[in-house]
Amino acid sequence: MKQNFLKLSLALPILTVAGLFAARPATAVSFYSITNLGSTNYDSFNYLGELAASGKTYNATSYVAGSNVFLNNGSVIDLSTFDPVSSPLETAPKAVAINNLNQVAGNTGYADTFFWSEETGFTFIEPPGPGGYTGASDINNLGQVVGTAGAPDAGFEGYVWSLDGPDFNIGVLPNIDPGLGGTFAQGINDNSQVVGYFGSSSLNNYFRAILYEEGTLYDLNNLIPANSGWTLEEALDINNQGQIVGTGVVNGQEQHFLLTPSNGTGSQSVPEPSTTLATLAFSAFGALKMLKHKRKQRHL
Repeated sequence: MKQNFLKLSLALPILTVAGLFAARPATAVSFYSITNLGSTNYDSFNYLGELAASGKTYNATSYVAGSNVFLNNGSVIDLSTFDPVSSPLETAPKAVAINNLNQVAGNTGYADTFFWSEETGFTFIEPPGPGGYTGASDINNLGQVVGTAGAPDAGFEGYVWSLDGPDFNIGVLPNIDPGLGGTFAQGINDNSQVVGYFGSSSLNNYFRAILYEEGTLYDLNNLIPANSGWTLEEALDINNQGQIVGTGVVNGQEQHFLLTPSNGTGSQSVPEPSTTLATLAFSAFGALKMLKHKRKQRHL
């Protein structure tokens, strides 16, 4: 009976350790420290990864404004000449972001979204999801465009689109009824991390800032210190270092924030794998020593 108990004492920690390795995700989401930027108008990062206003609209050699792309050689490309939409209800294309390859994402008219480059020309984006209205918000240096698609009577979902695919939606937050709201993708970095916001009539302040990373959608409010006093409402952009700029409420005031990845913990309790594994491994080692000691006594 004692021998069976020792075998069980040995097996349980080993099985638990094995289970933790099997269930552990390939990468863990970061927690963030938060900096109050006050009422500044930072809404993005520029091509250098620095905080900026309208930083998505320019790079080192060119910039976009309205339907025009201004190149550093002095030439101007008028995107309205490429727009195949001629309905009187439509308006000229508006570029919203340009990457370092001079690839442009933008919106045209009432409900269309486009991708443009000198090599490919003008391409309409047909994002996955509920259909209806579409809107682009950003483009990274991989040519991935993020935006939102949907309709007021069907809800909305953020999407990621690229010329060669794959295209996908970022989903909605679990356990919260989106109602006629949904997710809105606002920014993407070169690591394909997407930020934006989730809207639902069931939330007290209606909006929650979100992060989409490697197939999982996170509420950023769960990834900051629990006693921060902040409600993060909108994440507007993310740079390649993982820093996030956005807006939220603290002390009853609407403020801009900067999130920086840290090794701290957020308000969502997440066990530290290294500590748990070390404890279980020590238990397994102790059980093994006891079992060897018993066997040695038996042979004396």
